[in-house]
Amino acid sequence: MTNPPVPANGCAVRAPIADVRDKFAAAGRSPGDAERTAAFIQGKIDMIKSDDRLSTEAKRKAIADLTSRR
Repeated sequence: MTNPPVPANGCAVRAPIADVRDKFAAAGRSPGDAERTAAFIQGKIDMIKSDDRLSTEAKRKAIADLTSRR
């Protein structure tokens, strides 16, 4: 365990803090993560398609960028 940095307000934290970044990194993503990510991206694509403020070219570029992240 490491000591946390002193907060900006100067009050010390008494709770133990553990660095669990390696544990989370080793766990990987759950199978549902890919499905949720795809649904999130599809929602963003739908939002872009319905945005009247964007030009056709801007929509095409934004959708291409999002599609590449699937």
